[in-house]
Amino acid sequence: MTPIRRTFTFLTAAFPHGAYQSQGFNRPDLRGPSVKGQLRWWYDALFGGSDAGRRSDEDKLFGGLKNPKPGDKPGPEASRTVVRVRCLSAEGNFLRTYILPHKPEPRDRGPKNAIAPGTSYELSLIPRREGWTEQERGQLEQILDSWLLLGAVGQRANRAAGSLWPEGSPTSVTLYESRASELLTKSKLRCAVLPGSYGRDERKVRFVAGDFIDGPTMSVQRGPRHSEVVEPWWPFGSADPRKPSSLKLRAALLDNELRLVAVWDGRCATNENLRRGIEELAKQKEIGRLLKHAIATLCP
Repeated sequence: MTPIRRTFTFLTAAFPHGAYQSQGFNRPDLRGPSVKGQLRWWYDALFGGSDAGRRSDEDKLFGGLKNPKPGDKPGPEASRTVVRVRCLSAEGNFLRTYILPHKPEPRDRGPKNAIAPGTSYELSLIPRREGWTEQERGQLEQILDSWLLLGAVGQRANRAAGSLWPEGSPTSVTLYESRASELLTKSKLRCAVLPGSYGRDERKVRFVAGDFIDGPTMSVQRGPRHSEVVEPWWPFGSADPRKPSSLKLRAALLDNELRLVAVWDGRCATNENLRRGIEELAKQKEIGRLLKHAIATLCP
C-alpha cells in the first residue's frame, strides 16, 4: 500500500520546541509525534472519539491501549501509521521572534527561536505491515488535509502561530471556504475567513490573532482561601482553570495575501457562548470586531 504524502510551507513563525524549551537553548523541531497529536485531534473532531468503538478505531490507526476481552490483560496497541517529516529547506532556518507580539517586550525573557515562515516540509503517512482499509485511508487523507488547510502546530497554534499552507491549496476565498466546508462535513466544526488582509506581514497576523482579553471571573473557595477564576462559559480559553480556546485562529494565503481564518469547535461550547464572548471582545479588541462579521457563519 502506498504512503500518503503532502508538501507544505509555514506561513507564520512556528514554535514546536519539543524537549528544547529552555530560554537559554531553544531549538524549534517539527517531529512525527507532534504531527500525530494534531492528527488525533482532527480525527476526534471529524469522526467522533467519545464512544468505545470510535476510540478503538482511532487507536488502531495511531496507537493506544487495547480494550481487553474478559480475562485478558490490557496492553498497548501499536500504531498502524508511521508519521515521518522531512525538511525541504535549509537546516537551521530559524527566526528569532517574540511568541507574544501583542504584549510589550517582556523584561524577564527575550525572543524565542521559531521555524521561519517560508520553510517547507514533506509529510508522509506510511502504513505498517497490517496496512489500512480503504475507509481508513480515506479518513487519514481527510484529517491530514483538514489539519494542513485549517490547522497549525506548536505553541500559540490556536492564535495563528505555526500556520501551514499545503501545496495545491485554493487561492481564493470562495474556493478556500468551499474546500473547508467539504472537509468539515458532518462535524461540529465551522470556519470563516475574516475580513481584512495583512500582505505578507506574519507578525501582524499573530499580533491581531493573539490580542484577546481575559475572561470575566468569579470567586471560588479553594481550601481556606477565595480565588478568582474565569467563568466557565468563556469560550476563548483560560489559564485558571486551564482550558484551551474553543475558537482556533490560523493564517491562510488567499489572493496572494495573508488572511485570518476562524475555526469554531462546537463540541466544547455553545454557539450562544461564542456570540456572547465576541460581543465582549469587540468592545476592546480588533479581533472581536473582525469576528462579529463571521458570527452568522460560525454559529448557523
